[in-house]
Amino acid sequence: MFKAKTRLYITALFIQSLLLKNLAFKVLLISFLFSISLYADAQYNINIDNTKLVNNNVYEFDVVIKNNNATFSLTSYQVSFVFNQEIINDGEITFSYVEGTSELSNIPSVGIGLNLTDGVPKLTFASLPGEDIIYSDYTKIGHFRLQNTNSFGTVPEINFNFEGKITTIFTGSNFADITNLSNYSTINAKESKNSVAQEYILTQNYPNPFNPSTSIEFEIKEDTNVKLAVYNVLGEEVAELVNGEINAGTHKVEFNATNLASGVYVYRLDAGNEFTETKKMMLMK
Repeated sequence: MFKAKTRLYITALFIQSLLLKNLAFKVLLISFLFSISLYADAQYNINIDNTKLVNNNVYEFDVVIKNNNATFSLTSYQVSFVFNQEIINDGEITFSYVEGTSELSNIPSVGIGLNLTDGVPKLTFASLPGEDIIYSDYTKIGHFRLQNTNSFGTVPEINFNFEGKITTIFTGSNFADITNLSNYSTINAKESKNSVAQEYILTQNYPNPFNPSTSIEFEIKEDTNVKLAVYNVLGEEVAELVNGEINAGTHKVEFNATNLASGVYVYRLDAGNEFTETKKMMLMK
């Protein structure tokens, strides 16, 4: 049984009353409700990090963002997640932002909860218009809590959502849509009693062939700087999925190739000065 939240709609009606006086709000609402994406050049990476199964009923994680090349202004955002449905386990789930955990001035404040607009339960949150400068180090958008009235049947697998009416959208200066699917990566530390990897492993992506997204898993045995990138057959980098210090353990990265052409691509994992491995994958559209 799902417990749909109505807060999104109530808040939307409130915002709508303000739009008549503020054109910037109007641009934001159009972006939120109709999910119009220009897919501009990606300026950032956004990740799920620090996942934690607090107990059988509570799962928590951070959402973080950083720039790719140069600082930029983040003026608003709407984030939508999909998750493995078996975690509901005949219970009722709620999704919330942990107050005081955001490092942004424009904190998550709109539409926080479980949303059923698309007929599939999605976890959502959004911001009002504001302005934050995003730097090269990860900034925490917020810490979030997923709670179930019953025990989770399995560990939640949460991923960014870019389909349907309620999607993930980011806007830069003047509320220009800077969403770019090919530049999203999601680092999920798997929950395990034996979470420390004993070696370096890069697994084959799944599914493969894929269209337009696929998952890549890797293991690292110690905290180290890791780079995971995708290259075309000419050796040109087309997507940087991970670049920075990663904790030891098993990690999963989602790669979305919406903006790439069909063909063979290579992904390479570099972990410190100890490990390098490449694998091929096929994008078929």
